[in-house]
Amino acid sequence: IDDSIKSNINTLEKLKASISDGHCADWYISSNPVNYHCLPSHEDLSGSYQFLEDTGLPFALETLSNSTVHITTISIDEFASQVLDDLIKTWKYIVIALLIAIIVSFVYITLLRWIAGIMTWLSLVAILALIMTGAVLSVKRYIYLRDNEPPPVTSKMIKGQLGNLANIKELWLTLTIILGILLLIALIVIIFLRKRIVIAITLIKEGSKAISSVISTLFFPIIPWCLKCCVVIWVLFIAFHLFSLGTQVFKAHGLNGMCKCEDKYENLKNGDVCNPKLFQELCHNQSSGTTCTTAGCRYYEMDSGSFVVYLHLFNAFGFFWGLWFVS
Repeated sequence: IDDSIKSNINTLEKLKASISDGHCADWYISSNPVNYHCLPSHEDLSGSYQFLEDTGLPFALETLSNSTVHITTISIDEFASQVLDDLIKTWKYIVIALLIAIIVSFVYITLLRWIAGIMTWLSLVAILALIMTGAVLSVKRYIYLRDNEPPPVTSKMIKGQLGNLANIKELWLTLTIILGILLLIALIVIIFLRKRIVIAITLIKEGSKAISSVISTLFFPIIPWCLKCCVVIWVLFIAFHLFSLGTQVFKAHGLNGMCKCEDKYENLKNGDVCNPKLFQELCHNQSSGTTCTTAGCRYYEMDSGSFVVYLHLFNAFGFFWGLWFVS
């Protein structure tokens, strides 16, 4: 709508006139972007259906709902397109960031000629602080998930898959244990090998002098770095495809006294696994006999099965093998 028309709409009569003239839509539905198209939000369709039902407007809820479910299978292509668009728009900033990283690395190596001891110990302390911070954040997340019910994840996109992972308390407990073990190992190594670290600092100082004499050695790491980026991109590409494997799991939500189910869904409760098509057929509003508008069969997660876990482990093995190979 044109801004001049929008600014003149200040009364109900003008709004009705703008709608009748085709300047404004009769009604709006909350939507999400899917592959450069605006599609209705699956979780908001029931409320929109109630509004349109009250106004007497035709609305194919089941068809529209099913279309939003099936079309989200192209989320990986959308993600790839967004990554490509971001790279096209930000390649200059990426190049500038790489140049800054090269300059910082050169300054760091140069400083090692005079203050190798201070720089090395600061680096070790920074590593310990990083591991400790990760462990603390993991513990806090685990305690939160242990004491609170995480919000349901309704998105089938990559963000939804990551949200499901972030809501697994066992994952954060495992991560906490791993980071704690790494922190303990790092502390033991630093404490018991401190004399060898002092010897290593002397070697680092001499190595810094050698690198400063042959500047071209600073540019060689760019080649393995590019190869490592290719490995990371390929592993992520495979991981996203693995996340899309499996069967979609839907669970009932919003069931109350107004929505009555029959037949095999007679004892259906909130949180029970359900089928969207059967839910629409077997569950109706008691007063009007129409489709339940306050309850629904909502997407919960993707049940990938145990075989996908082994594929993820193999992909992780390929990730580390690829990084070490190109190094």
